[in-house]
Amino acid sequence: VAAILQALESLPWAIGYARTEYLVPNVGIEPRHLANSGIWAEKLDAASKGPFSRPGPTLRLDKIVSTRNTTTTGVRRKAVLYMHGGAFVTGGRFDNLPVALSLSSSTEMPVYLLDYRLAPATKYPGQLYDAYCAFRFLVDNLGYSIGDIVFAGDSAGGNLALALWQLTREPVAGLVLLSPRVDVVSARRSWKTNIEWDILPEYNVEDPGSSLAQLLEQGDRQRLEDPFLAPIHASLDALPPTLIQAGTREVMLDDIREFVRRVRLQGNTDVVYTEYAGGFHVFQSFSLGAANSVRAWKQVQHLGGTQPEQRQRVMAMAEAPPLVTARGTRLWRGHSEYYISGANYWQAMNLGMAVGESSDRARVHEDLAQLQAIGINTVRILASSEGSQFGEDPPGRLRPVLMPQPNSYNQSALHGLDWFLAQLPKYNMTAVVSLGNYWTWSGGAAQLVSWATNTSIPYPAQWDPVAQKMTAGDYQKYLDYTNRFFDPNDAAFPAAQQIYRNHIAKIIGRINTVSARPYASDPAILAWELMNEPQRSPHVGRWIADIARLIRTLDPRHLVTPGAECKDGAEWFDAMHRAPDISLASCHFWAANWGLYNATDPTDTSLDGAIGHMQRFMRDTATWAHSLDLPVALLEFGLGRDAWGPGAGLQAYQPEAQGSQGQRTRRLGVLGIRRQGKAAKGPIGGANMDRRPAPRARRLEQRV
Repeated sequence: VAAILQALESLPWAIGYARTEYLVPNVGIEPRHLANSGIWAEKLDAASKGPFSRPGPTLRLDKIVSTRNTTTTGVRRKAVLYMHGGAFVTGGRFDNLPVALSLSSSTEMPVYLLDYRLAPATKYPGQLYDAYCAFRFLVDNLGYSIGDIVFAGDSAGGNLALALWQLTREPVAGLVLLSPRVDVVSARRSWKTNIEWDILPEYNVEDPGSSLAQLLEQGDRQRLEDPFLAPIHASLDALPPTLIQAGTREVMLDDIREFVRRVRLQGNTDVVYTEYAGGFHVFQSFSLGAANSVRAWKQVQHLGGTQPEQRQRVMAMAEAPPLVTARGTRLWRGHSEYYISGANYWQAMNLGMAVGESSDRARVHEDLAQLQAIGINTVRILASSEGSQFGEDPPGRLRPVLMPQPNSYNQSALHGLDWFLAQLPKYNMTAVVSLGNYWTWSGGAAQLVSWATNTSIPYPAQWDPVAQKMTAGDYQKYLDYTNRFFDPNDAAFPAAQQIYRNHIAKIIGRINTVSARPYASDPAILAWELMNEPQRSPHVGRWIADIARLIRTLDPRHLVTPGAECKDGAEWFDAMHRAPDISLASCHFWAANWGLYNATDPTDTSLDGAIGHMQRFMRDTATWAHSLDLPVALLEFGLGRDAWGPGAGLQAYQPEAQGSQGQRTRRLGVLGIRRQGKAAKGPIGGANMDRRPAPRARRLEQRV
């Protein structure tokens, strides 16, 4: 193949490209770059003086320009420096010509294909030094600006592109990493599960015939966590815009996923990671006409080109709506003010599961379409639920749970959450994602205390709609038990908090398996909610500040809200919102639960009283939020169903069991929120009704 391609070079029109060969001189390494090289400093320094030296210009660099490149004059010059794969022991410029052509055609940039020296003749870091010489050649000899150069590579070449950036730490235009080799230990699960689909053997440094053994000197073979050899262990803060692609059937998949997770935890928000279903290792090269490859190169197209005003971000995965942000006491999405018109949809994750008793994706689409039709643009969903180690099952508990035991996840439920979030853009909606719950219907904070102490939860008395009776329990005992979750002096605190923090990192650091978007930059997410209704406690303010700081560390872009009810006055509102990392204030209003409304009153007297209470509540809340320069959203309000309560039976759950209370809820919302919001002049950012769509009778019967 190489010989045929070489022969066809006299006919560039036939294969659609033009090639120019450069011979790169030995340039030496600048001291400021050498200072970044860690354990390789001595060998890199010796590269221009000792056994790595090249007397004369012998390193080849091919400039590949696709004839489809239509870059016009006046556009800033950009270039891609491409390092090929091959485990550092094989491959070369002609082997990677198809990839270089696709890259040049997609980006409308020239691609400089580096023919670096291979092992075992050249040991590491000789390959890194070659890449460094090529980079310096582009800048010093060809006149490219550092900020106009993209480092790119596949497999071992992706590893080399990352190593070159670590060595230079220069503000290059970006990185493109196709199935990059990010670790040198073949230990993660995909090395076993995907081996029948992929083409790579496992790494084994003890095998003298392995690529790793050929690459490294004997004394370097124990440095398997070196950040240059294994960038999964590197400190990669301040990465330039980075695009990473992988196939779901490649053996390196779990390595790459873990690398992306760690990179994002280091604060790199401009990292786009995409998985292509069915793709094996470097599928972009082996199947250039396949649908996956077409999509992959379409994504790379956003690197640059002839319309810079339309490509403001060097690495845009696709056009996506902007995130909702707070500016003072207002919410904005892009250049437009954003007002929350929302509904609770706690069952989203369970209904979104692909299979199982709780799955019902058709119903999700039906519900979202109905909500969209009445003007709903936000849903409030739960991204946590915990199971009891004692098999306890209080009334109304969600099942199946996301976390059956500490740090152990139901993957079907996680995928259900992915699927649901991926549907929201179709309905022009966003989600407030609650990371925890104070109450028992999902397990909640009390379950974390139970896990930490291996004790049973003292459940409060509550109505059991199946048994048609109140359960036994003491509400104050439940509060005292659950508030141990917030108390740093309590024995339960360290373990309970660690489980919760692990969970936050798990969810926020997740890559959506359906949309391929990282949660931390997904525009479908409006805000992270610390917990649904944390109750007053001497320690809750400090806890909110600590967790909000953690969330902002993991995701500095999305809004953060505490999830508080704020029914206890100005002092407690301030305690739950004064943390600097809180960007959206919250409040709830439950007229009946708080004893402000009598559902059995057939007149409007009780309802009018509840509306008056709500207007005062919203006025006060808006004033408190304004004093902290925060927007505030009423994230939950509502009245009970007409058919709810003793004697109602299972028919209370059916869709037809609705009546005048729905009209009263609307009156409460319109009169209690919108009029007061108008008077508040800004802080009230919207409202969420508590809409719990009735489960179908079939599912309820199965549950009984």
